[in-house]
Amino acid sequence: MKELDLFKIEPYCAYLLKNNIKAIYVNGTTGEGKSLTKDERKKILEKWIQVSEGRLKIVAHVGVLNVRESKELAKHAEESGADAIASLPPLFFKPQCIDTLIEHCKAIADVAPHLPFYYYHLPIMTGVDFNMENFLREAKKSIPNLAGIKFSSKDLVDMIGCVFQDNMNVVFGCDEQLLAGLVTGAHGAVGSTHNFMPKVFERMMENIKTGEMQKAREEQLRVQKLCRLMYKYGKSKYKK
Repeated sequence: MKELDLFKIEPYCAYLLKNNIKAIYVNGTTGEGKSLTKDERKKILEKWIQVSEGRLKIVAHVGVLNVRESKELAKHAEESGADAIASLPPLFFKPQCIDTLIEHCKAIADVAPHLPFYYYHLPIMTGVDFNMENFLREAKKSIPNLAGIKFSSKDLVDMIGCVFQDNMNVVFGCDEQLLAGLVTGAHGAVGSTHNFMPKVFERMMENIKTGEMQKAREEQLRVQKLCRLMYKYGKSKYKK
């Protein structure tokens, strides 16, 4: 069994800052948050907050199968100085309707009322796949600190509806489809490959701003080729 190596976080943080990364999503899918204990997740979050020294926005993923522990992690994130929290839906006894999902998210968000709350939409892994435009519209009525959604689905029809929800921040989570996500209206991105090839995405976003769409497509193709290799030779069956 491997132990945490917290000393790797400081040089990694320096690398991200050097490459113009603005925020980090701690204990998410790529960070194997669901495989860590509650105490390990707390230690990792505390270390990121310590070494970043306010130079990165820190979003703490607090989703746990046991909602009581999710609430504990949310409270810890607020007390530790995180900038926002996020959560997956229940993963075993899955919600059967949007109202139940909202109830789950509200229980977590209410514990850290001063932090923005993001719902983590990852249907290919969670099996929870409601219409997110409808979810945001209804959830913001009862979750005052609902700030937006980490949208890790390729359903751009649904995503554009989320973009047009007032005061909702939509960050896209499908690396190999980011160009389409940004053109559709995503406000930013959180993804696995951003961690080690940030310059490719930075160039892509700059190309979009300057209207050089062919160059943006070429950068997106680089990402797609890399993802195909990851899926072919990697151990994970997770394919976004």
